[in-house]
Amino acid sequence: MSFTLASSSLLAPLVGDVELAALFDAPADHAAMLAFERELAAAQAGLGLMPADAARALGQTLTELTAARAPPALEFVRDGLAAPAWVEAIRERLAPELRAHFHRGVTSQDLVDSSLMLRAKQAFALLAARLAALEDRLERLSARHGERRLDGRTRLQRAQPIRVADRLAVWQQGLAGAAGRIAALDFPVQLGGPVGTLASFGPHGNALRAALAQRLALSDPGLCWHAAREPVVRLAETASVLTGALGKLGLDAGLMAQNGIDELTLVDGGRSSSMAHKRNPVHAEILVALARHNAGLLGGAHQALLHEQERSGAAWTLEWLTLPPMIVGAGAATRHAELLLDSIDRLGR
Repeated sequence: MSFTLASSSLLAPLVGDVELAALFDAPADHAAMLAFERELAAAQAGLGLMPADAARALGQTLTELTAARAPPALEFVRDGLAAPAWVEAIRERLAPELRAHFHRGVTSQDLVDSSLMLRAKQAFALLAARLAALEDRLERLSARHGERRLDGRTRLQRAQPIRVADRLAVWQQGLAGAAGRIAALDFPVQLGGPVGTLASFGPHGNALRAALAQRLALSDPGLCWHAAREPVVRLAETASVLTGALGKLGLDAGLMAQNGIDELTLVDGGRSSSMAHKRNPVHAEILVALARHNAGLLGGAHQALLHEQERSGAAWTLEWLTLPPMIVGAGAATRHAELLLDSIDRLGR
């Protein structure tokens, strides 16, 4: 399960991202959970833990259900998550002879965490592509304006002259750092069973986890991470680094566009309700706000490292409140950075 808070009809266009938010909505979660259950059955059959014909029939039914509407999570408040009600609703749609094979040996956390990793992998692939496009834009700006002059500033005071290319190089360095973090990310499958020991699968537990990871194109972590949440925190840290790099770009751009500084000219800007002459650097401002917002949420993600004993409900819920909004915020930042860079008419003197 997952949430994004950038769903207000007023704020979502400003601080949200439709493409990334869709990955954390019910239909995407439904499809990812069905993929987990389908590939789990196939992996079990491959190890002789389920009859092959049952796995094929189950896989076919679950594939057909992927296009169906996700069952309503009516018991979310009672259970603390939608998975138990979801499993029950899917089981009711199966042929009676398949019901005992569905979701056998696993627990809600295996299902939910693996679904999250499947969708997070898609999300960061999108972010990586957008970062590459932003780096191309910076290269073009450097080619066009790079030899122009700027006042280098330290601690907000004029220091020594620099070139536009020098400042753009720092922006590029930040984007390259974020892209490198994304490339190094790991998206592990989750499989541990009720208390993380894989006891339900006897001596086949490790082989089943490896087979499931391969079928889902996720990594095999070599263990259960029900209560060891570094994989989730690394995603949050990467989202924060990305928005931080773009926030640096936005902060510099906003200062450069100030009246009296005039080192950056935008072809358009936000309007004032009372001062017709103003053109506010809205995209730059939003980049700064998103960077600070994600930096604040990152503390919550680190708090979620405190998963008590074998599994936690409170820390798990805290992850849902922090990670998806951070990823969506990173997407919004890439969108505003694109709009900002495309609106630059002049850099330097």
